[in-house]
Amino acid sequence: MKQFVTCEVDGCALCVPIGAIQEVHGIREITPVRRAPEYVAGLLNLRGHVITMIDLGARIGTERGTGPREQNIVLKPLEALRRAGLVSDQVDPELQQDVIGLAVDAVGDVIEAEEDVMEATPANLSGLQAEFFGGVVRLDNCVYPIVDVSRVIRIDQAACAA
Repeated sequence: MKQFVTCEVDGCALCVPIGAIQEVHGIREITPVRRAPEYVAGLLNLRGHVITMIDLGARIGTERGTGPREQNIVLKPLEALRRAGLVSDQVDPELQQDVIGLAVDAVGDVIEAEEDVMEATPANLSGLQAEFFGGVVRLDNCVYPIVDVSRVIRIDQAACAA
């Protein structure tokens, strides 16, 4: 049985593997970063730790609603994600303790899913960039795309201006 935390971004219900999450909290002031890709919301100072925040909606290509994101999902340090098998790439030693967060509209419940209710990501995932999902969970007449943390947190250096 696998556990996920549900969340909502621009009207889309999604889920994040619970093993990737360090904490969830209401939005705090995020400082924008010049020349960062549009999906990098900015930097968050959380109890003295600087966290790179990714706007999950911008990253997966949803139509942006009005107003700021209301919740943050703070992921575990990159090295912990690698050890848990949630980040497949070798983590640069200088980045092992880096923490990345996901800015979302709302965080919902913890759901549990057996393997038989999980499926591959459908090819026609209603306009979302399917590359950022690692399948879907079908529960109680709802379908939750599973956020592929490894792909969502990868920052495209080529998209950053010099």
